Amino acid sequence: MKIAKEKFKILIGRLFLALKLFIAMINFVGLSLVSIFIIIILVVYLIIMPAFLSILMMPAIILYYFFAIPLSLLMVVYFSLIWFSIGMIVFLSNTQRYFNNLLERS
Repeated sequence: MKIAKEKFKILIGRLFLALKLFIAMINFVGLSLVSIFIIIILVVYLIIMPAFLSILMMPAIILYYFFAIPLSLLMVVYFSLIWFSIGMIVFLSNTQRYFNNLLERS
């Protein structure tokens, strides 16, 4: 019975480690994609758009709606991904600790 408990404990540890690594991988890919979009928008917003503004004399409100709103939404996604990943890793760590304590008590 003790060997079965130890094997089950190792299995739970590996399962939670795999879940943490999966969340970290999703977080890395998501943050990389969002970072690329933020860099593209900033490059267009700061370098390319002023040239077009001087040529076309576009109103500033169009510039605001086309670039500032998507940039702010991407920043919200960026920080929510960070907080989601931190929260999920803490949750999984606490759940793993709970299962380990439960196995040791029984």
